[in-house]
Amino acid sequence: YWSFDRDGSEKLPPDSIEELGLPHVTFQAYAYGRRWDRKVYDTITNFHRAKKFDPYSQDVAIELGYPLLDIDAVKKA
Repeated sequence: YWSFDRDGSEKLPPDSIEELGLPHVTFQAYAYGRRWDRKVYDTITNFHRAKKFDPYSQDVAIELGYPLLDIDAVKKA
């Protein structure tokens, strides 16, 4: 919508928009997500267990030298 307020708290009425010749504004947002089949996650979990890793820890990331996620910071957010 159109507004002359800095914070956009008051919408311009349709007749003002038409009088000023402002175009119709439409915003669209799309979110896409991807996931694997449950079987893939189960296979990865079993593979980590077979390699003596806890699949629910950061052990694999540590072993591979990946940066770690600060889980406590995420929980607080």
